[in-house]
Parts: sequence; structure tokens; C-alpha cells
Amino acid sequence: MKSFSIKDLLTKMTIQLQSLENKIDVIDERTKSYPKLYDNVDKLLMEVVENRQERTFIHSRLDNHEQRLGVLEKQF
Repeated sequence: MKSFSIKDLLTKMTIQLQSLENKIDVIDERTKSYPKLYDNVDKLLMEVVENRQERTFIHSRLDNHEQRLGVLEKQF
């Protein structure tokens, strides 16, 4: 088994630490736009939900109108 001096170990640890810091910097750079993406996705999903709710409301009103028109057509 090869023995390392404390200086060698510290040098290796310093190199590894620098490598990790560089990787963290890359991750930070890649993910800095995520909050904007999340905000935009949230807005889009809210529009989808609102659209579905509106269609449901309009559908129920249309059904109601069709029933009323059916009653009127039967009377004439």
C-alpha cells in the first residue's frame, strides 16, 4: 500500500474541491433560468385551467338554452 504525505493529500483534496466548485458553477449557470420557466409554466397552466372552467360553464349554459328552446318548440 502506497503512503501519501499530508502535502500530497491536501493537494489532491484541493484539486477535487476546485473541480467540485467548477461543477457547481456550471449547474448554477444552467439552472439560473428555471424560476422564469416555472413562472411561465404556472401562467400557462392557469390559462388552461381557466379555459376548461369556462368551457364547462358555457356548456352548461348551452344545455340550458337547448332545453328551453325545446320546450318553446313543442309549444308552437
